[in-house]
Amino acid sequence: MSTLTVSTRTEGIIHVATNRRSRKGDRPMMRAILLVFFLSLAPLRIAAQVPDDVLIVPGVRIGKWTLEMSIDDLTRLNGQGSSTIPPASPLYVGTITHVAWKTPSLTALTRDRRKIEALCIDEGAFRTEKTIQIGSSTRTSVIAAYGNPTAVVASSPTTSLLVYDESGASFRITSERVDAMCVFRTRTGASIWRAQTATPTPTPSPRNGY
Repeated sequence: MSTLTVSTRTEGIIHVATNRRSRKGDRPMMRAILLVFFLSLAPLRIAAQVPDDVLIVPGVRIGKWTLEMSIDDLTRLNGQGSSTIPPASPLYVGTITHVAWKTPSLTALTRDRRKIEALCIDEGAFRTEKTIQIGSSTRTSVIAAYGNPTAVVASSPTTSLLVYDESGASFRITSERVDAMCVFRTRTGASIWRAQTATPTPTPSPRNGY
């Protein structure tokens, strides 16, 4: 155990002398105290690193918005969205209604204005668990992370949608860069988007099609 000796005060300075001899038995106790201290700080560090939920989980959710929600649930969370039925388009199978919000830049695809078929986002810091993010990721990085897509849906000569049916995610690529991402229930992509083998004539649709 360390002993502390305090010398006399000289010109306002206290001279301290320390006996540095210590018993080896004190070391495990000190290590245990330090371990408990650092473990107590861990929850604080995690909370500081993830202030908001910006994670995109394919087949499940975008941030706090999930596929199990209804359009009414989204309206309660985000306010009233604007509803648009795209003109007849080769992008979709059947009639799809877009319900969109400007803040956040979220779009829900629905057929009956109740059930959500897909959720899409085209701005913000949202990212997948494989770090694919709007604006900073490319077609190459998407394929490197998820492999070859199940289907490719082309909406213009420079814009296409990479659909991953088994994962429940799609990535819109414009000029080789990701500019929107969607999540949908796994193995339902073919009931939402129509895969195309040739580049079609561009068809106007809201947000250039998801």
